[in-house]
Amino acid sequence: MFPDRLVAALGLNPIPAPGQKIVWRGVSYAMSYARAHLVLADGIEEFRWDAIVGFTVAPIPYIVLGHSGCLELFNVTFFGGNDLFTEVQKNKIFP
Repeated sequence: MFPDRLVAALGLNPIPAPGQKIVWRGVSYAMSYARAHLVLADGIEEFRWDAIVGFTVAPIPYIVLGHSGCLELFNVTFFGGNDLFTEVQKNKIFP
């Protein structure tokens, strides 16, 4: 989920989604969707793919990447303790 202002800034074409809403901190906000080209990179590896992503005016302070169209494409391992890093590898359904 991305801030709604990015739809116009990136020149995306919104997909009508009447009635789609998200509740953030007890307040309901409208959602819209658009097809976007996503890039996940760390300076060493880069993954690129197209997905339908959600946009909202809700004041969420971070981007939320969901299962469908993103996390389902990767095997992700989170390392805690003193390491604090994440390992991301594309899986067999990555396009």
